Amino acid sequence: MLNAEVQERFWAKVAKSDGCWEWTGSRARRGYGKVRIGGVLHSSHRLSYEWSVGPIPDGMHVLHHCDNPPCVRPDHLWIGTRTDNQGDMVAKGRQFSPFRGQTQIGELNRAAKITEDDVRAIRKLVADGVKQSVVAKLYGLSRPHIHYIVRRKSWAHVL
Repeated sequence: MLNAEVQERFWAKVAKSDGCWEWTGSRARRGYGKVRIGGVLHSSHRLSYEWSVGPIPDGMHVLHHCDNPPCVRPDHLWIGTRTDNQGDMVAKGRQFSPFRGQTQIGELNRAAKITEDDVRAIRKLVADGVKQSVVAKLYGLSRPHIHYIVRRKSWAHVL
């Protein structure tokens, strides 16, 4: 993609260690390294992946095993979809609430219309044979929302 001189300048801005290889150049607000090459802004971790591992397929993301945004160490990076990226964020508890300084799942989400007790009751009603459309009306939710709750695609943390 780019000539050896550009890559040499890039790697000169990387502090290598036994753990993460930290990007020491310019960073975006959330800590991801940024590099301007030929007037085009690139993410440092994506360049590292491309140069060290290979091309990134269209529409794919480069994610961090280490969960460290400025890290550019190739073996700490992996390719995933947007869904993989969001799932990784949730699994690591990184969805941040600017209102409370904590994750926004379940009842902690200010937009939640139901409680964890409601979720348990919804799942029990459907398991007992009550139609999802009836349960949806009872709780003021959409039928697809009830479906996601029952299938644990939403409120998955509630047992």
